Amino acid sequence: MTASDTAGPVTETARIGNPDASSTQVSFSSNTAVATYIGVRWDGDKVRGIRIKLSDGTQDQCGGIDDDGYQLTEYNFAAGETLAKAWLRDSGYGHGSVRQIEFLTSTGNSFKAGPDHFDSEVSLIVDGFFLVGFHAWVNSDNFINALAFMVRSDAPTKPPVYRPWFETNSVGNPGAASNQVSSAADHSTALYIAVRWDGDKVRGLSMTMRDGTVTSAGGIGDVDYNLSSYTFVEDEVLQTLSFSSSGYGYGSLRRIEFTTNKGQFAAGPDGIDDLVTPPVAGAVFVGFHAWVNPDNFINAIAFRVTDDAPYDVTVRNFSPWSTSYSNGVVTIDGRGLIEVADIGTNVSGVPGTLHKRGWSQPVEAIELRPSPGLSARRSSANSSAGVLNPSIARGRSFISSATA
Repeated sequence: MTASDTAGPVTETARIGNPDASSTQVSFSSNTAVATYIGVRWDGDKVRGIRIKLSDGTQDQCGGIDDDGYQLTEYNFAAGETLAKAWLRDSGYGHGSVRQIEFLTSTGNSFKAGPDHFDSEVSLIVDGFFLVGFHAWVNSDNFINALAFMVRSDAPTKPPVYRPWFETNSVGNPGAASNQVSSAADHSTALYIAVRWDGDKVRGLSMTMRDGTVTSAGGIGDVDYNLSSYTFVEDEVLQTLSFSSSGYGYGSLRRIEFTTNKGQFAAGPDGIDDLVTPPVAGAVFVGFHAWVNPDNFINAIAFRVTDDAPYDVTVRNFSPWSTSYSNGVVTIDGRGLIEVADIGTNVSGVPGTLHKRGWSQPVEAIELRPSPGLSARRSSANSSAGVLNPSIARGRSFISSATA
């Protein structure tokens, strides 16, 4: 890591652990220097201590970093190296303590210190940020009860951009729920999703946005059960999404799966009753709508995803005429006969070729077939628009027009 001539403000990340169990605090950061080294001392239960050195020669430490009888995990940052992803994890040891620290960097390197089998985690908003310090809460027995990183981005702040979104169909039984939780971000997208689940159902879920907003529903804090999580990078988009239900609890959410252009995620037990697979290719999460049972598990779920991905058109030709698609026009037998255009949410007067995102297929598809009772002669393509039977399926709203 190297310092920048245009240093941005220092921010404190989300923290993990229990500050109330500590006896002292240590806070260390720099407005100009960046981390060149981090060392973490840990044992089979917890993180004992931490040390960070900065590019200006300053350093600080806390807890039992010098407890030589325990494991020490170290990392040296290269010049210009920033964080890409980072997670802090805790357990119930010592009335709540830091159990594990993990991060990935802009060079593709990784760091992990601390034992596995944690209770809870936070995914930090650090993509493109320099590590510049820490804020630690230290137990009277000299281990780390709670921790946050201090980070700084020297890149110009990006202006907010409005992202239109839609709510998918739901799965499960909203009628069995006692309350609802819903969220949607107009100017931010999901950084992190966490799902808590057992052998029957999804107990709870949480979504963290890139602006720091966190929305949780159900038993996301039920630490005795499985926790599955996923952190998105900034240019990551969904490719597929599916979520399913079972009859448990008069109908409940059982499993969530998705794939992206970078990875994949699955949470919840196998074996399903109903399945929803909305068209999300090119979209990103901006929130969810959950219906929560009185026993604090998820009866039903719908997701909220962006609705501004460029659309693709596929022409399926069952006619005897040559066809092609380019620049919004389907050419048939050498003539531009069908125009495809995105009309957004203005659905007034739209004919039967209209489909709306969330209820149709994920890709535009135009099928060309001779109309019943008409000859399949090549000249038929030029007689009238009625000779062709175009159908368009798409997530968003589309209209087609044909000209003779």
